[in-house]
Amino acid sequence: MVNVLVFSKSALENGRGGEISYIELVLGLNKYFNASIMDTNVFFSKKLLNEEAIQRKLKGVKIIERFNIASLKILKRVFSVPYPREIIKLYKKIKKYDIVYTSLGNIKINILFIFFGLINRRIKFIIRYNKPISSKSFLS
Repeated sequence: MVNVLVFSKSALENGRGGEISYIELVLGLNKYFNASIMDTNVFFSKKLLNEEAIQRKLKGVKIIERFNIASLKILKRVFSVPYPREIIKLYKKIKKYDIVYTSLGNIKINILFIFFGLINRRIKFIIRYNKPISSKSFLS
């Protein structure tokens, strides 16, 4: 059986369109594959979903431990950097899967996945592009 990991670049508690689509994607993939979901500790604003609502929506799908990212505020700008120990833990978790699915967004996480793909050629990475919610253009 193929093992699939869906990686959400933000916390599932955000509850915005992308996070709910990740939950629906995992539910659809879980019918045919061994699917799991993993998220980060990045919050955009207030939490819209609580833990009970997430568990109810996931219907027993396995949630992997959260990937922690440090946020630094320098001169009114927020920079996010993954902890070095978390990078090693992420690789140990990812190498158990055959396919890792994520979306294009945080360049640091995308570079990590490209590096992991060079180290372990067995893993297939699928990175999709999401049109931003606030985008006015029809075609990108």
